[in-house]
Amino acid sequence: MKRRLLVLPFLIFSLAIASFAAVSFSPSSLSFGSQAVGTTSAARLVTFSNSGRTSQSFGTKTIAGDYAWGGTGTCGQTLAARSSCTMSLVFKPTASGTRTGSLTVGSTVISLTGTGTTSATPVSFSPSSLSFGTQAVGSTSAVKLVTFSNSGSTSQSFGTETIAGDYAWGGTGTCGSTLAANSTCTMSLVFKPTASGTRNGSLAVGSMIVGLTGTGGTTTTPVSISTSSLANGTVSSSYSASLQATGGTSPYKWSIASGSLPAGLTLSSTGTISGSPASSGTSSFSVKVTDSAASPQSATSNLTLTIATAPSSGGSGTLSSAYSSMISDAYTSNSKYTTVRYVSPSGNDSNAGTSSSPWATLAKAASSVSGCTLVIVQPGTYTVSSGRTAKITGSGTSACHTAFVASGYGTSILNTANNTANDPAIWITGNYVDLVGFDINNPKGCMGVFSNGNYVNLTYNRIHDIDNGSGAYTCGDGIGGGGILGAIGASNNNNWSKNIVWNVGAVGNNFVHGIYTTSTYNTIQNNIVYKAGGACIQAFHQPSHDVITNNTFVGCGYGGFLFGADSGSSYSYSVFSNNVMYGNSGYDISACGASGCGVAIGPGNTFSNNDTASGGGNKTGDLSSVGQSLVGNISSNPNFINVASPASGGNFDVNSGSPLITGGTANNAPSTDIVGQARNTADPSIGAYEE
Repeated sequence: MKRRLLVLPFLIFSLAIASFAAVSFSPSSLSFGSQAVGTTSAARLVTFSNSGRTSQSFGTKTIAGDYAWGGTGTCGQTLAARSSCTMSLVFKPTASGTRTGSLTVGSTVISLTGTGTTSATPVSFSPSSLSFGTQAVGSTSAVKLVTFSNSGSTSQSFGTETIAGDYAWGGTGTCGSTLAANSTCTMSLVFKPTASGTRNGSLAVGSMIVGLTGTGGTTTTPVSISTSSLANGTVSSSYSASLQATGGTSPYKWSIASGSLPAGLTLSSTGTISGSPASSGTSSFSVKVTDSAASPQSATSNLTLTIATAPSSGGSGTLSSAYSSMISDAYTSNSKYTTVRYVSPSGNDSNAGTSSSPWATLAKAASSVSGCTLVIVQPGTYTVSSGRTAKITGSGTSACHTAFVASGYGTSILNTANNTANDPAIWITGNYVDLVGFDINNPKGCMGVFSNGNYVNLTYNRIHDIDNGSGAYTCGDGIGGGGILGAIGASNNNNWSKNIVWNVGAVGNNFVHGIYTTSTYNTIQNNIVYKAGGACIQAFHQPSHDVITNNTFVGCGYGGFLFGADSGSSYSYSVFSNNVMYGNSGYDISACGASGCGVAIGPGNTFSNNDTASGGGNKTGDLSSVGQSLVGNISSNPNFINVASPASGGNFDVNSGSPLITGGTANNAPSTDIVGQARNTADPSIGAYEE
C-alpha cells in the first residue's frame, strides 16, 4: 500500500469548527423561558470546543443570578486538543419577573435570562367542550378525546379528575396522574345516556372544566362502515388490518358479503383481516357489518387490497418468510410487551398510536415510547424532506427491549430525501433498543444507522445508497461514515445481524464503510455487504472483544476487513472467523498495527476459516509480530449464484461444490444463517448462508 493510504479513516461526529488556538463556545447566551418561582428548570447546555493542538485550561468558573449547575455537563478543568465538552445550567427563580444572570468561564461570559412566574399551571386543554350527538338510551357512544398540553419546563400533576352526568372514561386515553414537560396526552370519554333528551355533564380535571353534552334518543344512528381503504401487504409477510364501523349498537359482527380476500388472509367476526398473503395481486371484495340491536342493522362497503411481491432478499429468496416467522415469534405474538403502538402512512401524529388510530411517522413513535414497548410500522414509504427520519432516545430494559419492527420485511421504507452529511437516517441514543426489518436509505448523508446506545439489536434491515454520489457531500476524511456504525467507545454489547448493506460511500471514497464498529463486545454475524467505498467492515478506534463471524463481504473499494485502534488502545480479544471476502480492491484482511498505522494489535485475537478470494492478499505482518496468524484460511472463488446488487437480483448463496460448504469452524458460529436455517454444528459453511 502506498504511504498516502496509511492514514486511517475515522469518524468525527460534531460539526467542523474553524481552526484557532483559543477555546470557542456556543451559544453565547441561554434563555430559559418561563419557570414557576421556587422550581427548577430542565438543564440547558453550553458547548466548549478546542480546535487547537494543545489542551486549554478553563480557569475560574462562576455563576451569577438565579442559576446553578445542572449536573449533566462533561467539562472538567481542562479541555483536550481537538475536542469538545458541555457545561449544564438550570434556572431556579426566587422571584417573579425577568431574572438575568451569567456564567463566567475565565474571560468568557455567557449571558443567562429567564422569567419567574407565579401562574398556577402551564397546562391547557382542547376542546373546551365535547358534543356526542344523539345516542340510544342504554347504549355507549364512540370515544371522544380531550387533549391536554404542558408548555412548561417541569411535569405537572392533574390532581382530582371527576366525571359528572351520563358520561364515563373511554379507556383509550394516554394521560396518567402527571403530564411531563413540553408534552401532550389525551383523556377519552364516552356518552352512556340513561334517559332521553338533553344530557349535560362535565369533566373536571383540577381547576379545568370540559363541558359535555349529548342527547339520549330512542333510536340509534344507522350503522355504517368508516374504513375506506386498506394498507398494502407483501407476499409471505404477516398482515393485519382492523375494520372500523360507527352508529348502530355495538358490538359489531363482520363478514365477507361478496368477492374474496387475497389467498392466505381471513376476516374475523370482530373485523380483523389477518394472515400471510400467499400470492401477489389486487383483490376486490365487499365487507358487511351487522350491529347488535334488537332489530339488527347492517351495512356494506367495497374495498380493495393489493399484495406486492416480496423485495429481493439478496439471497435464496426465503428472507421474507424467515422474517415473518421471526417477528411473529419474537415480537408480534409475544405477550411480554406491556404496550404496543402502531405507525401507518395513513395515520396522524396527533392520534393515540393504537392499531385503529396509528401515528404517521417513526419520529413521533421514537420520541414517545420507552420501556417494554413494541412499535409496529405498517408497509409504506416514510419520507422526510430534511434531517433524519427518527432519533430513538427512549431505553428498554435487559428483560424487554424497546422494539421498532416493520410489519413486513423491507416494506417499511425510511427515505431521507435531503439530508446533511452528519445526520444519519436513524440515530439511536437509547439502550436496549431493537430496530428490525426496515429499508433505509440516506443518499445525501454519511450514515445509515448510527448508534451510541448499548445493547442495540439491528437485524434484518436493508441499508443502502448512503452518500452514493447523488448528494452534495463526499463524507471524506474528518467526517467518514458507514451503513451501520457505532459511536466511539459508546456503542457496546450490540448485535448487528442478518442485515444487507449495499452502495455505501461514493466510488473512491475510502472513509465510508459498510459496517463500522468502534467499541467493545459487539456481535456482527450473518450480514451481507456489497460495494462500500471504504472497507466492507472496519473495526477501529477502541474495538475489543468483538465477534465477527459468518458474514459475506463483496466488492468494496478499500478491502474486506480493516482493523486497528487509536493510540493508547488495541484491537484485542476479538474473533474474525467464517467470513468470505470476494471482489474487493486492496487487502481482504488488513492489520493496521505497529508497523502500519502506528497503533497496536493486542493479544487474544482469533482469525480462522475465512475465505479471502479477492486476489489482493492479506496484510498480516502486524499479526505475526504479536504471535498471531490466519488459521485455516482459504483463497478460493466462493462460486456465488449471482454477484450483483441486492436491488438487482444479487444472490450470495452458493452453488453446489462451493469451497465455502462445510469450510468453517463451529467456534463462535451463529446457530442459524441469514434466512433462519440451522447451521451444521460440526462443520458450518463460511459466509452468511448455510448449505
